[in-house]
Amino acid sequence: MDTKNAAKETRCIMRTALIVGVILLAAGTAFSMAGINPVSSNKGLIALSLIPLSVALVYFTRFSKPINSSETIKSRVIQETDERLVASRNEKDAQSFNRSSRIIFRLYGIYDFCPGS
Repeated sequence: MDTKNAAKETRCIMRTALIVGVILLAAGTAFSMAGINPVSSNKGLIALSLIPLSVALVYFTRFSKPINSSETIKSRVIQETDERLVASRNEKDAQSFNRSSRIIFRLYGIYDFCPGS
C-alpha cells in the first residue's frame, strides 16, 4: 500500500470515529440533561461513545509515530511486504482487539449496570 494512501485512510478513519463518538456523547449528555429517553437508558449512549472514541485514539497513536530516518522507512516497507511479519502483526492485532473489546465490554457493564444516579 502506498504511504500517502495509508496516511489518508488513517486520517479518514480517525476523523470519522472521532465525529461519531462526539455525536454519541453529545446526544447522550443532551438527552440526560433534558430528561428525554429515546432509548431505555441514556447511559447506554454515553457508554457507546467510548467505542468510536477509543478507535480514534488508537488511530491517532498509530498516525503520530514519527518516521525520521530513511532506514526506518526502508524497514517499514520490508515489514509490509514480508508475509511472515504481516501474519505475526495480524495475530498481535487480533489479540489486542480481543483484549480491548473485553475491557470495553466490562467497562460498559460496570457503567450501565451499577446502581447510582
